[in-house]
Amino acid sequence: MHSRGGRNYSSEETPGLYIWPLLLTSRLSVFTDLRILRATARLEPTFKTAFHLASTQARYTLERGAWNEAVSLVPREPASLDWDRFTWPEAIVRFARGLGAAHLGRVNGARAEVEQLNQLDEPTRKMGEDLFARNIRMLRLELSSWLAHAERQEDSSVALMREAAKLEVSTPKPAVTPAPTLPAHELLGDLLMEQKHPADALAAYQRSIELYPRRFNSLLGAARAARALGNKAQARTFYGELLEVADSGTRQPALKEAQDYVAQRQ
Repeated sequence: MHSRGGRNYSSEETPGLYIWPLLLTSRLSVFTDLRILRATARLEPTFKTAFHLASTQARYTLERGAWNEAVSLVPREPASLDWDRFTWPEAIVRFARGLGAAHLGRVNGARAEVEQLNQLDEPTRKMGEDLFARNIRMLRLELSSWLAHAERQEDSSVALMREAAKLEVSTPKPAVTPAPTLPAHELLGDLLMEQKHPADALAAYQRSIELYPRRFNSLLGAARAARALGNKAQARTFYGELLEVADSGTRQPALKEAQDYVAQRQ
């Protein structure tokens, strides 16, 4: 079990470990499995079904930084589910689409998804799902941060992401969900690395690792931040931990990067 904010999480609920079985398989196999699942007749029309259908496909693109795949995700599928009841699952797909657009420099696409997230807030609260609304707001803040970054508003982007991180830590984890789509502190680290602030980025990644141990992308980000700071020992430590998490799967370039660095003579 892992502890966060006074709450305990099993390995299955830790972001990254939740999606890791998919990352260990081929892309073709994953896409085939997801397509079959979406096409399954008479899916149970529950939040759990909607959440995992939306979250799995979104996480698979986001964890790999597959931004073109992210913008191609289709919200509110399969149509057999009553998506008006499942605003948070829809928001996850909207977030993935928007984050992909922001990374590709498609600011209009990212802005459109921010507006879609805004529109999901009120109906969620009307259903009495305040906890779900907090999670949608978290996604909106994170996406707004990356939109601001794409528009070269660096101070605003960092402020928005820090607000998202504060909200995340103070938000209880709902049942049947594996914690945040992407940890806000990890996103903050990514943002700060793009803005050439490796020391602040390293602190953000370390906080993400404290909250969600053994996160592949947090470990990778921390290793790269340490390298940028010239801290070879710390970089080697993070790369070593990364290789303990995984030694195969769809992330071969990152794994080779870690292997090559650890193999260097000190």
